[in-house]
Amino acid sequence: MDFPPLDAETASEIYNILMQVCNASERQKAAFIHTQTSGYVTEWRFQGSLGFGGKFWRVPGFREDGTYGEVWYVNQYSEDASAHSKAVVDATNAVLNFLQRR
Repeated sequence: MDFPPLDAETASEIYNILMQVCNASERQKAAFIHTQTSGYVTEWRFQGSLGFGGKFWRVPGFREDGTYGEVWYVNQYSEDASAHSKAVVDATNAVLNFLQRR
């Protein structure tokens, strides 16, 4: 199942969250926006404070409200996980969930 590309404003908002909460590099923002507005791209490696495996995902799945559709979230490689990084993942996913629902 493919979803439409993101609009530039939404892609920018998502990347701002990645920069603010996950310490993603600002240098990748333009590339992220271009990629996400050009087509349906399911994953983007941003690294930041989540280590090499820090990724943003756009995939089909069940949302927190039980509906099925596109889901946005971040995760990281398990070997990079710490109590702090797990808290960062949880906080980021909560903000992404809120952004996606509005």
